[in-house]
Amino acid sequence: MLTDLQPFEPLPDDDDDDDSDPRSRADLGRFQSVVSLRYPLTIWSGEPLPATPAQGLRYTSKPVVPFVQMVLGLTGATSLYSNDEDQSFVRGSIGFTGQFGHFSRDFFDYTGFNLTYSQTGLSGQSPFFFDRVEDTNVLLFGFVQQIYKGFRAGYQSGINLENGDILDDRITLEYSRRTYGVVLSFSPRRRTGTLSLRISDFNWQGGTTPFSGEDVRPVGGGVVR
Repeated sequence: MLTDLQPFEPLPDDDDDDDSDPRSRADLGRFQSVVSLRYPLTIWSGEPLPATPAQGLRYTSKPVVPFVQMVLGLTGATSLYSNDEDQSFVRGSIGFTGQFGHFSRDFFDYTGFNLTYSQTGLSGQSPFFFDRVEDTNVLLFGFVQQIYKGFRAGYQSGINLENGDILDDRITLEYSRRTYGVVLSFSPRRRTGTLSLRISDFNWQGGTTPFSGEDVRPVGGGVVR
């Protein structure tokens, strides 16, 4: 879930005379429980091309199967803090996702899309900024389009429907072949970018732990992933 994440800035304690000290709540404890359900319903599904280098495997490691799905989601979470504050929410969502084409011809043979609307019922407020739920009426959307041969371009964004704010956005440019792929991603709002490399068909048996380590975990919609 895309969300508007703010830098971590602990709020000063109401009973602390030194309100200018940003560290006054840095020692708060946090306990969170989350339940999430997701139900995809296939509306339509096409047939893939034969798994040959000249057809279904020309620009991808697996033949592309065209489809359209409706996805229903429900998430509930409760966060308790050691200062007796709490934050609870229930979020329902409905969306559509799909892809057309087989990513085999030279021009415009692949289009992927997603569109999701979510509504959140909220009780309480987190004393932190990093997990605070602020956006309760959100529309997420994105698309990916083949431009020429193995080149694809995409855009992903989220909008707060109550005030029109853009919560996040991401532009991607990908070059894909059957055995490898390179993806360049950039977020204008966050001013951050990533470069990803995909290598296929090596029968990798090792781990997939990110280089950043287990101490770095993203937060989306008030939930630690």
